[in-house]
Amino acid sequence: MQSIQKKSGFYRRKHQLQTSLRYWGFGLVLLAMTGCFRQELLTVEIEIPQMRSEQCAQRVLRALGTLEADAILEAELKVAEGLAVIKYDSTRLHLKNIEHAISIAGFDANDVLARPDARDALPEECR
Repeated sequence: MQSIQKKSGFYRRKHQLQTSLRYWGFGLVLLAMTGCFRQELLTVEIEIPQMRSEQCAQRVLRALGTLEADAILEAELKVAEGLAVIKYDSTRLHLKNIEHAISIAGFDANDVLARPDARDALPEECR
């Protein structure tokens, strides 16, 4: 009878330990997931000297649309100044990605030069 009581006490402690480990494990997973879903919003200004008209601005917007969905939250294009003010989630996108997307469309973006073939394909007013 005594050996059965010892075993039941052992199994009870073992079960308690497993249960507490399950809860701690679940809590650690939740904690890790909250770090993965954070957003780091940045606002940057990108100089786009060739953006001189609304037609050019529309081409820049289309280029931004090729980037990851929902990574760019706001894009304000100031045609008169040749400037784009962009608010984006830096955990999903980097500034260089934005600049390269604009350069692939044929426009200079800060220090990233436009692709020559893409620039040649632009309307005259956007070159």
